Amino acid sequence: MRQRLGRAVALAMALGWALPGAGQGNANTGRAMTAHDLVTLARVGVPIASPDGQMLVWQQTETDPASFVRTTRLWQASTKGGPAQRLPGLGHASQSIPAFSADGRQLYFLSGKSGSSQLWRLDLTQNGAEPEQASRFGADVAGFLLS
Repeated sequence: MRQRLGRAVALAMALGWALPGAGQGNANTGRAMTAHDLVTLARVGVPIASPDGQMLVWQQTETDPASFVRTTRLWQASTKGGPAQRLPGLGHASQSIPAFSADGRQLYFLSGKSGSSQLWRLDLTQNGAEPEQASRFGADVAGFLLS
């Protein structure tokens, strides 16, 4: 872990020196970005739009600044504006690979909430709906394709 962290810090420092504008400071703190900042910076995946274009969903990986443990969760936002919100009902479980059903009424994704990576479904037609596990394979699910 320590060796991996050392490599990540070295890479972050190298990128910091190579990127235009790096080291010019952070408007919120008045200080330059550090290697620690780069290592713990949130990573945002490509957003997907619902079929009606009203909602965006994306995966975002965040790193705990003390332990450097990463967690990937899904976030959603209206395309009309407003604050982004984490997908409800999954606690600290990882989530990834969001996909809307063709009619836009369901959101499918992978989550480790059950102890292994499985397919989950969220009914978007019901306010306050909780995600439901949609698969129960003996092995982790690595990907899926809706048809």
